[in-house]
Amino acid sequence: MSTDVTQSSTFKSICSFNPENQTIKESGLKTISSVVSSVISHLQTTDQEVDSEAIATFSQKIGLINSKLEDGGKGTPFSVALYTMDLLVDLRKNLSPENQDVLKHPFVSQLKDLAEQGTIEDQAGIATQIYRFQKNVLNPALLQAQSREELASLRPLVKLIFEITPKVADADPKGILNKLKEITIANYNYTYTVTNPTYTTLLAYEPGSISNLENPKRRATIVSKLTELQQQIGGIADGPHMTTHDKVTIYHAYLQIQAEFGENGTELNEVIDTLETTLGLHKGIKSGFPLELTELLSKPISGELAPIAKKLTAFERDHLIPALQQATTREELTALEPLLDQCIELKSKVISGDKKSRLENSHNEMINLWNAKFQKTDPNFAPLVAYTPGKIKNLSSPERREQVATSIHEYIEKAIQSFDHPIFKQDEKMALYEAVLQIQTEFQEHGDGKRLEPTAKALREALSIPEPELVIPKPEPKVEPKAKSGVFAMWEKRASGSGSENSTPKISHVSAKKEISPEVRRQKSIQIIQEKLGSLDLQSQFLSENISDIKRQIRTLRSISGDQAEFKHLEKALDALQDPTPFAISDEEHVFMNFLGKKHNLSKVQLRQYQAQEKPTVINAKSELLKALKKSVATPDRLDAVAQRALATESANAKQMRFRRFTDIHAPNPALSHNFAAHYPALIQTFELFTRETVLPDLEKSWIKLATVYDSHTGGKFSELLTNYSYMDPRRQFPAYVQYCQESFLDSFDFGAIDHIPLGALDPYLVERVEEHKTDAADVFTGSYESFFQENHFWLFDNIDHIVAPYNQGDQVNTNLGGGVCYNNSLHRMSEYLKNPQLDRNSLPMGSTERTRYYQNQVQRKYQKAKEGEMTWDEASQAIKQNCSEYGLAHHYTHNVPSYDTLAKEMETFSDLKYKQVVLILRNSSTNKAHAVNLIFDKENGTYSFEDDNVGRVNYSSLKELQEQGTAYFKTYYEAHFPALEFECYSIA
Repeated sequence: MSTDVTQSSTFKSICSFNPENQTIKESGLKTISSVVSSVISHLQTTDQEVDSEAIATFSQKIGLINSKLEDGGKGTPFSVALYTMDLLVDLRKNLSPENQDVLKHPFVSQLKDLAEQGTIEDQAGIATQIYRFQKNVLNPALLQAQSREELASLRPLVKLIFEITPKVADADPKGILNKLKEITIANYNYTYTVTNPTYTTLLAYEPGSISNLENPKRRATIVSKLTELQQQIGGIADGPHMTTHDKVTIYHAYLQIQAEFGENGTELNEVIDTLETTLGLHKGIKSGFPLELTELLSKPISGELAPIAKKLTAFERDHLIPALQQATTREELTALEPLLDQCIELKSKVISGDKKSRLENSHNEMINLWNAKFQKTDPNFAPLVAYTPGKIKNLSSPERREQVATSIHEYIEKAIQSFDHPIFKQDEKMALYEAVLQIQTEFQEHGDGKRLEPTAKALREALSIPEPELVIPKPEPKVEPKAKSGVFAMWEKRASGSGSENSTPKISHVSAKKEISPEVRRQKSIQIIQEKLGSLDLQSQFLSENISDIKRQIRTLRSISGDQAEFKHLEKALDALQDPTPFAISDEEHVFMNFLGKKHNLSKVQLRQYQAQEKPTVINAKSELLKALKKSVATPDRLDAVAQRALATESANAKQMRFRRFTDIHAPNPALSHNFAAHYPALIQTFELFTRETVLPDLEKSWIKLATVYDSHTGGKFSELLTNYSYMDPRRQFPAYVQYCQESFLDSFDFGAIDHIPLGALDPYLVERVEEHKTDAADVFTGSYESFFQENHFWLFDNIDHIVAPYNQGDQVNTNLGGGVCYNNSLHRMSEYLKNPQLDRNSLPMGSTERTRYYQNQVQRKYQKAKEGEMTWDEASQAIKQNCSEYGLAHHYTHNVPSYDTLAKEMETFSDLKYKQVVLILRNSSTNKAHAVNLIFDKENGTYSFEDDNVGRVNYSSLKELQEQGTAYFKTYYEAHFPALEFECYSIA
């Protein structure tokens, strides 16, 4: 046991020292220094108690002595010792038994002195001590800390180590201490988070344990605490320490608390949404099991399989299958695909634990649902189900017919496999069949109907529709067999035309069938229309089915008469009974009302009430329309005209009714009379026609005119290439152009004057307004095109034959956008090429891979930490650069390119220096944004190219060509956004 220094006479003498009336001699300073060193050593012992009061008194006296020496111009020789003693006292007070090694370590007493030194002479020796202390003592202690207080006592050690590390950088060329620093930060952040009382509470959360949730202040406090914890978890979720168990348990606790919030659960939406992003969970699935899935698949499974199989079954049944049921688009479905794949993979590993076949059943249900949904969201499904004659253009071209037939057949073949699934309704399957027959008829007009016969046959087999029977009428001297019509006639025609002209079908025992004349069939169809229309009920559950029956009879009438326009207005009226778009508030009506609100002082809150008028006016319009149709059901020859008139009348009445109802409650200021309300339908209709028949067509014509010029010189390649780049497509800006034209058009209206125009006299005023603005669309397009698209399109036009792999990351599904994706993609491509210089570069895919998306996520974490102030932007950049090691690369040089004007020269210089490629970084320091591109000038292999995830792979035949066109590209597309350029140079690690 060591001697207790506090019992020594010199220690007690110092404790009784009075600096005010006692002097300090040089010999006394040496004695004091010796005692101070002994006290520090004493504080680092763990085998005996320390007299805390005596140590406190001693520290106070040393502080007074230090101050007196400073006043006398002799400096502050004991400042470091005072800091060290305070540090050790705090460590003794707060360190748990597991962390006593920190206290005893001799390096602790040297830290403050080293931090105060301007230059450290023995850098190698100190670097070694830092490494050993940090790796073996400090970092484990940070993880073992039992409380926030213990962690706080270790924080000064962390701070001192971080202050000393840069001073020994010359002895650490590989940056080993910087890597240790990252581990230290990760350990500290982890323990700081898990010692948060909220964290520990949630790990053991019992449902219902939070009381008084009806109190808004109580809920606000809970939301605040959960938000704070979520932010802290964001700093450790990607680290090595937070277990999957903790992630899942805490996430489920958040969901449980949200459920206990009841109708106020939306108050937690934002924090849970962010937590899901942090943990990498799918936002549509409220379960933490995907985290367990990933962990289970990452290593061999040991132990009982039945519990895992049970969990997987519950996840598929309660979460994944409902999510698939709710998915309505291919994008939503594809987003769920990774989870589906993981479930399939895990099932193969745990299926032996599925004793009651519950997992097998849920798995089959999930896969069958996925397959059926996949077919219903196929781009072919909706157009075929709603197919109208003539919708497919250019069928005179054999190539076009081949393309259409192949596409339809491939889709139908796959869709049929899911026809038994309940989500495929019978009327949808029949609609697919009828569409194929209709398209087959259109093919037959070009003598090519047989091309779709395999598809029609496959559908008949799937739907149990009998094959058409070849009918050979027996000769009857007095009765001429009547020509058949309709679907069966078409089948017979195809069957009879399959052999030679003079061949006789070898079919026996087929009795002749009496044919129904076209007139009889026509009368029968009209009778069915009358009966069905007369019995239509808007409240009936069979409304949709009855309307489908009427439409089917209308198609029959058209096939008999050959007039595709027959009953077209009745068909539109029937559509309006199901889809009330003609009566609903159109986009133009919304815009008009917002404009009127600004002119007549209606608040946004009031204008939102206008939407509330839609439902009652739509219901009334549908009811009145059906009444009008039923009144004319007895006179079918007038029915279509009545339908046309009634549809227009009720559409206008709906607009006028909701405007009057709205303005009766919310009076415009200046006021508008009921005369204006009477004009309102005409104003809206004119505005709709101006938008849809003047502005939009003129925008399309303006663009087509330009595109035709480009295409005429490229054989149509320009338009084909442009489909890869949504950001260069002027059509994407049409909504903005439309808005501008609409505002200009409405601005020319004088609502006060309109209010005084007599009924029936408004048309000339509206015609004049339309005439004034008929060229607006063409004018705004021309101005915008020259400013935003022209230079880009010129470059695209000039390089159309050089772009060998068009690609735009923004147009790709499942591509991670944001900080880091282009950088990781560039590193991946560079790595592949450096490993195999003979590699055909065109074999490398553009865009991201699962691997690059993963490391991009890590990069985004660094950016996020920099944004939140957890690290500097320089630290984030350095950390990001180290990301190259994940691709087997080592970063060895960064070169600043002075300007875009010198870029070509820099390419040549680096090529002369035997560089084959670099990653070109385009940077904007003011916005902290950057973009990365592969730039290749490989003389040895004759490869000159650049690869940009915003345009694709662009190849040139020479360095000169790359210099000219590459520089033009970067200046045109990026100079305005990224003024700074860098060459990042890498080699194989």
